[in-house]
Amino acid sequence: MNTNAVRQLSVVCLMLFGLTFSFTVSADSAGVDALLRAQQAADQQTSYRISTTSTDASGKTLVHTLEYVKPDRFHMQSSDSRGGGEFIVIGKDSYLRRGLGGAWQKSPMDLSRMIAAARGGGLSKEMLDSTTVTLVGPSSLSGVPMMVYAMTYAKDNLKSTGKLWIGTADKLPHQAQSDVEIPVTKVGGKSFGGKSHALTLWDYNLKLEIKAPI
Repeated sequence: MNTNAVRQLSVVCLMLFGLTFSFTVSADSAGVDALLRAQQAADQQTSYRISTTSTDASGKTLVHTLEYVKPDRFHMQSSDSRGGGEFIVIGKDSYLRRGLGGAWQKSPMDLSRMIAAARGGGLSKEMLDSTTVTLVGPSSLSGVPMMVYAMTYAKDNLKSTGKLWIGTADKLPHQAQSDVEIPVTKVGGKSFGGKSHALTLWDYNLKLEIKAPI
């Protein structure tokens, strides 16, 4: 794979993971403090795995997995009908491969800051001003008490609604569901956009080992 191809794949992977794993809050929402605390609590964990399964309007399924080990090790996988991709970031060194069985390449790009931003939620004033968060109320996951928050984002023809489950005791995010609607556009005879649904799960303090693949 040549340098330009590696760079392009790096950007595509970042876009996928940034869109999947970021969540935003509204500056005027009663739930803003709880969501910000949940984000901060997740960042303080020694390690975690975030798994997202999304389904688009055509029924195609895409599975994302992001693993993090303090202070600066990330392992991401994306699997779909076309094979997906995988990359590893350790400090300022980044490695990637097309498909889950392809040859590893070292990326010419330093992806560490962009990955850290996506992992941290990508909170910006523009996003804060475009999202509304409301408290739904108490619930549970596998018998563990949770508080559920509903989120709505709408800007520039992008609409998203979802729910986030935060642990009552540990204040950590544990599950999220989202529905996104993007206007359909055609590029090279292929259609992109439409409606999609995603389910995201968090697991914390796992025994993960992330090493340079080459």
